[in-house]
Amino acid sequence: MQTPQIGSATQEAAQLNRNRSTPTAGAAATSGRFAASSALSCHKLLGKPLGKPLGEPLRARRRLAQTRSAGRADPMPPFRAGRYRGPSVSLASMAARVIILNGPSASAKSSIQKALQAKLAEPFLAMGLDSMFCAMLPQRYFTGQQPDERDVCWGESSLDSDGSPVFTLRLGPKGRRIFLGMHGAIAAFARAGCSVIVDYILYMPDLLPELVAALDGIQAYFVGVRIPLAVLEDREKTRATSPLGHARSHYTTVHAHGGYDLEVDTSTMTPDACAAAIIEHINSVAPVAFSRLAKARASRSTAPPSR
Repeated sequence: MQTPQIGSATQEAAQLNRNRSTPTAGAAATSGRFAASSALSCHKLLGKPLGKPLGEPLRARRRLAQTRSAGRADPMPPFRAGRYRGPSVSLASMAARVIILNGPSASAKSSIQKALQAKLAEPFLAMGLDSMFCAMLPQRYFTGQQPDERDVCWGESSLDSDGSPVFTLRLGPKGRRIFLGMHGAIAAFARAGCSVIVDYILYMPDLLPELVAALDGIQAYFVGVRIPLAVLEDREKTRATSPLGHARSHYTTVHAHGGYDLEVDTSTMTPDACAAAIIEHINSVAPVAFSRLAKARASRSTAPPSR
């Protein structure tokens, strides 16, 4: 048996690599025609005139250097199959904004959300409890008792001191994890440069620290959606999309934390009017509510214990 010639094998491999890395004139011409035709097809699909040829690595590097020297965030890197490594800097510094619409059930938050999407030039994404909690869970948790509902979520019917019906949503440990994941998802979209409008209900006070922590460093506005209880319960009966007494169950707790960047009253303002007021505010005033809540929480945690 002959021993393999390592030196000759190495030379053959090197020659093969040189052949692969040096295309023939025909191959180069074919590659150039393909790139040009691809660029033309893409511009035709987008309905835009063909501009500068694709692929300007030197100019791209120069533009990137100018961007960094000016202190601006890096642009999104070009897509390369199998080589995408994400943006080179955190995108939290970009202009993505988050609007948290917090208020009781049936207070017209979703209508305000739609009005904001229609009026804002930037494409804000709609997120909320309906899409990220109710729609994502198996529907059996909302249609009847389940063996593991105490781990996820369940409803409790009762009467308050006035004899009015109250339907309270309770969260088990897995349900709380869904809220924690929702808070993280909101922040993740914003850090990826996507602006978001959230239809939110602060069911219990201990959800707020999680939301505040998730939105740290993000340009997030906290908007309180107010409405008198009598008007709210009339809407709840008319809509019939949630059990009677659901809004009453969290009516006093949803705004108990205090401050907002802006408050609107949907008993006196239409969704379009609320959206216009919110847009005027976010386009002229920086958000402060979440930073104040974070500072207040930090001061309470560092305060010496009372004797």
